[in-house]
This record gives sequence, C-alpha cells and structure tokens, in this order.
Amino acid sequence: MLFYLLILAVAILIDYIIANAFYNIACEKGFKDRKYFWYSFLLSFAGYLMVIALPDRKSTSPKVSNESAHIVLPKQKATNVEGPRGKKRCYACGHVQTASNQSCEKCGEYLY
Repeated sequence: MLFYLLILAVAILIDYIIANAFYNIACEKGFKDRKYFWYSFLLSFAGYLMVIALPDRKSTSPKVSNESAHIVLPKQKATNVEGPRGKKRCYACGHVQTASNQSCEKCGEYLY
C-alpha cells in the first residue's frame, strides 16, 4: 500500500512540474491567468493541448519598423505614375523613376 502511495506522490509531483512549465508557456504567449496552470495540472494531456493551442497575443500587434517608427504595410506592386511615358513610383519611398529600373534609385527597394 505504501508503494502505491509513493507512486501516486511521484506522479503528482511530475504533473505539477509539467503543469508549471505549460503555465510559463502560457505566460510567454501573453496569458497570465493562473487558470492555465490548473487546466494543465488537473486535465493533464488535454490541458497541455489547450495551452499549446493558445494564440500568441504578443505577435498580433502591427509590425513597426526600427528606422522611422511607422507601420510597415504589405508590399504592393509599383504603380504607373505618368502612363505612356513609362514612369513608376516606388511603393516603399514614393520616388518617381523610369520603368526600366529594377530597383529604386533612392532607397534601393526592388521594383516589381
């Protein structure tokens, strides 16, 4: 009987350590509620899967460029500015240049 109690105590200790690790993962994802520890501890494998499935709250903020602190927009193709003359505008900096250029004369960004 004592042997079974020892095995049960070791199993609870291991579950506590694993649940604490998954709680730390939830905290890194931006979920600081203690309930994620208890979900992992009480539900074991199902709780682990729930913590793994949590979205990362920290990566949902818009990307900010280090250079000028403006929001980085998805890349778009350069647009023709003056039509038949073959001019186009760089989508990154707005510089107008000839359509034969492969990259922007001002910022060096690749032109589509």
